[in-house]
Amino acid sequence: MDKEEIGSLCERILLDLDNIFRKDIKMRKILIRSKEYLADLEFSELVLERKPKCASVFNYREWIFNYFRQSFLTDPELAENLVANELRVTLKASDKYPRNYYAWSHRSWLLLIFLKNFSFEFLIDKIIEDLRTTTEWLQKHISDYSCFQYRQHLFNFVHSLHNRNNRINHRNNVNHKTINNHNDGQCDFESSNTAKFSSENDFLKSLDRFASNTNHKNSSNHFLMSSFCWTACGNSIQIKNVYIYIAVIY
Repeated sequence: MDKEEIGSLCERILLDLDNIFRKDIKMRKILIRSKEYLADLEFSELVLERKPKCASVFNYREWIFNYFRQSFLTDPELAENLVANELRVTLKASDKYPRNYYAWSHRSWLLLIFLKNFSFEFLIDKIIEDLRTTTEWLQKHISDYSCFQYRQHLFNFVHSLHNRNNRINHRNNVNHKTINNHNDGQCDFESSNTAKFSSENDFLKSLDRFASNTNHKNSSNHFLMSSFCWTACGNSIQIKNVYIYIAVIY
């Protein structure tokens, strides 16, 4: 068989993998025993070369990530490499097929759902890095609204974090008054409260630095995108609706 025939055969196999792994338990057991998920990820990536908008392939890759999640959690270096590779694969698929809904949905799932299983620091580093990456990518793909929608998911995550912190801060304020009334344990409370919010504050400060360092002075046109501005005030976080100019070159 020549390369073209091999590619067609691989394509036919992968197109129905989603149904195969939902219905055929034996196929799953074979994969689980072999633990050759890295080879399967490489194999399915080849199919995306020919079918960059194949939903079954992305579903299959999600299944692999979910099933072998524990292996990734116990090996930080492996997790780092796999996540970086998956982000590269989705961006490449989006290059090949404009407004690739399935690729951007898979990328969103990876960052905002799968990575919640990892440390908070690892998650925020990836979000900040991806904001930079997609800003550069949009300069070459000005009309790809799927990417803009994806970025909005990232900003929505920040907004949900803000709302969660507001609720926690409100409860803490009530507890603070109670503690003041009893005049007992205030120092311990403030110490634990500061530690609890340190990661979230660092996240918002990092995003603030990213927004302020975005260089758009040399661009002739800009997109106006709804975002958030945040400031850390003691143990609380304040976020206001503002607009961020994202440099885009026509």
